[in-house]
Amino acid sequence: MADEALRTPRRDKGQRLPGFLGEDAAGERYIGFDGWRAVVAAPVLEVTFYYSLDGRRGRGEEFEARLTYHGLEADELAGADVDAAPLRELFFAQGMSIAAWLFMEHPRRRLRVLSDADARAAGRAGAAALTSHHVAFWNATLKGGLLEYLWINRLPFALTVEPWAGGDGGAAPPAAPARGAVPAGPPKEVVPLGGGKDSLTVLELLRDAGVPTADQMLFYFTDSAAKEWERNWRVQALWRASEVPRFVRCEFDLPAQARCPPCAHVEDDGSFHLLFDDDDAGGARPAVVPGLVPSTPPWAAMVCFAAAAPALLGGHAFIAVGNERSANYGNGVAWLGDEVNHQYDKGFRWERAAHEYLRDVVLARSEAPLHYFSALMHLWETQIASRFCRTHDRGYLRLFLSCNTPVGDPRAASAAHASRWCNGCAKCAFVFLLLSAHAQPAEVMGVFGDNLFYYAGLQPLFRQLLGVGSDAEKKMKPLDCVGTKEEARLSLLLAHGQYARSAFAPPPALEALVAALHRELPEGADPFLDELPRLLKEYLPPPGSAPPLPGTHLLPGWLSSFPHVLHPM
Repeated sequence: MADEALRTPRRDKGQRLPGFLGEDAAGERYIGFDGWRAVVAAPVLEVTFYYSLDGRRGRGEEFEARLTYHGLEADELAGADVDAAPLRELFFAQGMSIAAWLFMEHPRRRLRVLSDADARAAGRAGAAALTSHHVAFWNATLKGGLLEYLWINRLPFALTVEPWAGGDGGAAPPAAPARGAVPAGPPKEVVPLGGGKDSLTVLELLRDAGVPTADQMLFYFTDSAAKEWERNWRVQALWRASEVPRFVRCEFDLPAQARCPPCAHVEDDGSFHLLFDDDDAGGARPAVVPGLVPSTPPWAAMVCFAAAAPALLGGHAFIAVGNERSANYGNGVAWLGDEVNHQYDKGFRWERAAHEYLRDVVLARSEAPLHYFSALMHLWETQIASRFCRTHDRGYLRLFLSCNTPVGDPRAASAAHASRWCNGCAKCAFVFLLLSAHAQPAEVMGVFGDNLFYYAGLQPLFRQLLGVGSDAEKKMKPLDCVGTKEEARLSLLLAHGQYARSAFAPPPALEALVAALHRELPEGADPFLDELPRLLKEYLPPPGSAPPLPGTHLLPGWLSSFPHVLHPM
């Protein structure tokens, strides 16, 4: 377990938690999930979710979020029974995932679920019952998915699910009916597209395994509040390059109040300040809402349940995501008894729990099979990058974008078209290392528009990724979707070899990073003679190596039987 005191953010001296972040004596502080309304209006399916604060429904403390599906076929929409158990359970799961966004601006201890009877009195649908499976899954998901946010803001509690009065919250789920067998051969697949290398690698692995792209595969994209589909030309270009004809897009809209505020109070030294004052009633309230430092909500969890809708409506038996083995490793700090993991809902523990939740809760009264899994969970980031860099025939390398904070071209008419790598974040630095290990320097510079080894501002992030340098740089992995320090070290050493075989001289910063790594090794050990062979054996194993251990992935049998899937060299 990571040291709970390591890199702990602080408040101003003498500052106290505001009362609204805790609860009053009567326990009236809570987020209410007040049901949803699903409407089929061809050619779209629109699901609106309703929330409130502290029981103030109808008194100005209400919020709405919305998922709008585009690209569903007419027969799929015609067969969409929004009141049937599978879709109702799925809409409930979507609404529970989205509640995390509301929590990040209005933290409460409790998430109170409105009963179906009360929701229908307001013209909505609600949860029919909360079983022990519901409560356990969502308590774990909301804590793990929000733990980074809780740690950054020093909030001493997690959001817990509270059934309505009279709800059992402890009953066992109903026995599942005889369910259709998961197909033994290449089935219909939903592949969520993120725009980065991972989902594209999943697509190509499935294609190599014989899944027909014309009639068996569906690309799915969740369009966030940033409206990437409209503002980022890369997403549409990647879909066209993939040659997958079916595409479903889901717009994810939150009201302005429920969006994460900008980070307003971050010091240069990485400490965080929360600023509070007293309101007229004498209780502590935030002086400004942006005093709560935003963080990453459980995006992968929301995408899982959002992507399940087109899978169920279209008869797709599999949802294949691109979460890698590295996602199982946390960030080196702990809070509320657990290690913070920026990629919690990408890790295998959550993947397995979500797989079982879809099977045993969402489809508890259905005979349809649905297998949620990551096609990359058995692979390290280094293996994925190696495979991805060989997809030159489709042009992915010049089209993909993994940066989570992309920027626009200042010369463009509108800065809203954010389609460029920011070249300043940990994700850019890590992907630059990965690509530099497996592509020529000129190709990598073509992706990023420059050589990031020459960016002085990135050197601390490179050192932190490598786990070298100061104590702080060694201890904590950046709060971003990045791999382990071992993968970064392997990529650095392989990148050095790429420069040695190219027309470019190794940048001084690259040599300095190799020297810093050398100082971290045992006395007498050489980075290239000793460390490189060890890292290659573990993080870039050759074909014919031992297969991944059972219980570490959910690859279906028909897919794991292909050697190129197990070791995509």
